[in-house]
Amino acid sequence: MPTARFWSWCPVHGASATACHEVALGLSGRGPEPSDAPCTAAAADFEAHRIDLPVPGTSSAAVVRGGAIVLDIAHTGTLVVTAARIVLGAPVPADTTSPADRPGLFRYAGRPALSLYARRVPAHLTPRSVYFQNAVRMPLALAASRMIEGVLDLSHGVWTLLATPP
Repeated sequence: MPTARFWSWCPVHGASATACHEVALGLSGRGPEPSDAPCTAAAADFEAHRIDLPVPGTSSAAVVRGGAIVLDIAHTGTLVVTAARIVLGAPVPADTTSPADRPGLFRYAGRPALSLYARRVPAHLTPRSVYFQNAVRMPLALAASRMIEGVLDLSHGVWTLLATPP
């Protein structure tokens, strides 16, 4: 298959592997914080030259699909590096998400925990919140179970409370 041979030598794969290796070293404490520069540079280089790389014997759809896969690999490498930098407490690169698509994927990075909690608590106090629905559902189920236990005057009624599904 010609597309598999073409995309296998692409420098983005090497940059992604290097980034993953740096992440592993950084998270294990045997290396510095990882950098997303190799993935970003390889993706930019690939973007600049992807028009000039025809593959004989393949359809244009296969070439476009292969290019999308390569760029996705580079983007994933950048995401892994950014996530590792957040875990390690290293500075995170500025959000490059377009203003129309903000907030970006790592919008919580660099924000104080108190502001994150202040944003999440009111969001979970709405009837549409799954956490709120579960917080209401469980006491209602236990109350119904206790009522059935009392009405039927069960001798070992505690088991109805224990068997009530959450």
